[in-house]
Amino acid sequence: MQLNFKIIAILFLIVLVSLSVTPAFAHFEHLPHNNGGGEDLGRYYVNQALDPEYAKPGQPAHIEFSIQDDNGHDVSNVMTAVEVYDGITGQRLELFPWQLHSSGDFEVHYTFEKLGNYVVVISLADENTTPDHIIPPRNLLSSLSDCQCQRAVFNISITDHIGTVWNTVMTLAIFIPLTVFGSVLAMHFWNLKKKGIQPTTPEVMKYLIMLLAVAGGIIHLGVYADHGSLRIEYSIFLLAASIIQVGFGIFYVLMTLLPPSITSKQSILQHYNKTLLLNLVGLVGTSILVGLYIYVLIFPPPLSPDGRPEILDYDGAFSKSVEITTMIGILYLMIYERRKKKILLGSIPKL
Repeated sequence: MQLNFKIIAILFLIVLVSLSVTPAFAHFEHLPHNNGGGEDLGRYYVNQALDPEYAKPGQPAHIEFSIQDDNGHDVSNVMTAVEVYDGITGQRLELFPWQLHSSGDFEVHYTFEKLGNYVVVISLADENTTPDHIIPPRNLLSSLSDCQCQRAVFNISITDHIGTVWNTVMTLAIFIPLTVFGSVLAMHFWNLKKKGIQPTTPEVMKYLIMLLAVAGGIIHLGVYADHGSLRIEYSIFLLAASIIQVGFGIFYVLMTLLPPSITSKQSILQHYNKTLLLNLVGLVGTSILVGLYIYVLIFPPPLSPDGRPEILDYDGAFSKSVEITTMIGILYLMIYERRKKKILLGSIPKL
């Protein structure tokens, strides 16, 4: 237990340090895995993403930008122009002319009509300049000739199936470890039955809680990096939650499956108190995770750079379903352990 508390303390300190040194990040819903990127332009850093991330031909899309200064702080009153080029022929397909944006976060709407590669160019006017000229097409897309500006170039790939492939891989990355872990537990119970040992409901519940806790941790491990584009603190929090959940699940079974000695009242009470503490840690910790998720679905998350609540998605709904089930299982075991304590205490002969 002392080692676990040290690990939690270290993770907490990491979060505190990151809060003090990290000013801002791209204000996207999640870190882009495809059709997104960032580029340093001197006094600016330009982040780009596509929504939907895996846009298909003919599907309306938003080309999103999130611009910070060279210290990572939000900027305002930026003058930009955006161009879309065919990645093969070099032909310019669209020009969004110079426009003043009150915030560094903005988007333009474009439909990529066919499969293939495209190039998106954003031009940022130099400080104290207000260009109003029409930008001519160029062969060298990053050229600054006849433009008092800086330019960032991003590549976009429009395909039919890459989104399905990515989502399938991520789903397998979450479910394969859980399937293997669950199969090991199932084989353990099968071996017990072959030996004529019938596991009790509480014993099964303890292994189920371990599986659910590890499942919640694996899900958080699968999605923690996605939140780094909003605030890196979100990713640190989810990573810490993942480590703690997996550690709790394993430690839970190691501790609670050890049969208590019934040789003395003191030994029974010591075992019960340790089990109660562990159950309370799991119950309170899981309740906090569920409560925080419900909160951010209604209100903007703490430290939110865009001031918007989270959107309910499959990963979040599945993760919270697992955690709510874990809470129900822990409550069941707390009631069971209390009854078991009374029975064990009653079995000790009075002196």
